[in-house]
Amino acid sequence: MPFEPSNIDPSLCTHVIYPYMGMTEDNFNIYSRNPPLDYGPGEVEPYPDDPEVDQGEFDMIRKTANLKGDNPALKTMASIGGPLQSSRSFSNMARHVANRTLFLKSVTNFPDTYNLDGIDDLRAAFTNLTAFTGKNYTLTAGLGCTGDIIDIGYDVPKLAE
Repeated sequence: MPFEPSNIDPSLCTHVIYPYMGMTEDNFNIYSRNPPLDYGPGEVEPYPDDPEVDQGEFDMIRKTANLKGDNPALKTMASIGGPLQSSRSFSNMARHVANRTLFLKSVTNFPDTYNLDGIDDLRAAFTNLTAFTGKNYTLTAGLGCTGDIIDIGYDVPKLAE
C-alpha cells in the first residue's frame, strides 16, 4: 500500500512538510518534480523536468493541506530543494534583487495556491518575505532527530528563542 497523507494522524502533529518542490534555474519558479503525484487531475506543470510527465493525477499536495480539516492548528508546508536541486541555483537566485523578487513572487503564490502555511527551511531566501508580502508565513528548519545528533549539532536553548 503506498503512503498517503491520510496515513498521517494530524492530531499527533504540529507541522507536516511536503517534500521536495524544485526551483527553476532560469526564472526561479517553484515547480513540481513529480506532477502526477503532486497535482490533481487536469493540472499541468508548466516547468516539468520531463515534458512527457507533466499531468497531475494524485493531488498529494492538497491532500496534505487538507489534513488541517482534522487539526486546524496544524501547519502544512512545502520544502524546496532537496537532493536534486543544485546549491548553485539558490546562490544565483540570492545574488541579485531581481532574481530574489522573481523567487519571492513564486514562493508566495505557491502556498496560497495549495492552501499551505509556508515554505520549509529557506531562512536565507526569506529575510524580506513578510515585508514583501505583508503575510506572516511560517518558516521552519528540518533538524536531526536523534538525541546524539541534536546534542552535538544544535544549541537547543538558542533555537527555542
